[in-house]
This record gives sequence, C-alpha cells and structure tokens, in this order.
Amino acid sequence: MNKKFEEIVRSVGELPESVVIDETQTFEADLNIDSLKLLDVIVNAEAEFGVEIEDIHRFTTVGELWRHIELLQAGAQV
Repeated sequence: MNKKFEEIVRSVGELPESVVIDETQTFEADLNIDSLKLLDVIVNAEAEFGVEIEDIHRFTTVGELWRHIELLQAGAQV
C-alpha cells in the first residue's frame, strides 16, 4: 500500500500514528471512518493520484480501495 494513501486515510480518519493501517481493515468497523469520511478519503485520493472513482459504495476495506486506485492508475477499465 502506498504511504501517501495511508496518510490520507490517517488524516481523514483522525487516526493517531499508533494505529497501524493495513489492507484488511474495514473503513467503518476497524477505523471508524463512516460514509462521509470515506467520501473525503476518495476525494483526496482522486486528487493525489489523478484518478476518478465512481462507485464509492463498493469499498469496505482499505485494500479494496487501494487496489482499485492502482488499477485506475494502470489504465484499467473498472
């Protein structure tokens, strides 16, 4: 997972440095990032990585969203 993406998740979720963020964690249950904060994560990630994410409701884990961003950066049609 990209360090900048992790920083976005940490910042939006207001998570302390002591919280380890990994790809298996769910936004809501594990990181307490609700749908409004998730939208903020996505908007920040779009700006940072130059992608456009359409279906924000399909992502439940950090890894799902990061892999989607990687696919979009690679030019995949998702």
